Amino acid sequence: LAGSCILFYSVPVVGHGEGKAVHAVLTAGWVTTPFLLEASEFLAEQGDHHFWSFVANGPLIQHYTTDQSLYAATLEAVSHTMIPDVGALFKLSLSLHTYSPKIELYRQLL
Repeated sequence: LAGSCILFYSVPVVGHGEGKAVHAVLTAGWVTTPFLLEASEFLAEQGDHHFWSFVANGPLIQHYTTDQSLYAATLEAVSHTMIPDVGALFKLSLSLHTYSPKIELYRQLL
């Protein structure tokens, strides 16, 4: 794997006073992977039904001109097949590009 990956985060402190927000930074040695590939990897781990439902009903990339509009369409497409808790995890995973290393590994193997 040619890229490097570093993740920094802070954990909220519970107790006296106000809690702190979670901040995460991901630095990698490769370009950002497309949202549709990230979504596909996440859904494949959730089960075949979720993956193939997304493939059949998901957003078509040529209909979206910006990453933001494709991101919103991807979240909308997945929200119909997921329970809310898993949907929140999906949104976090998509925002952090959690599956980028796996997708980059596949790309390098081909």
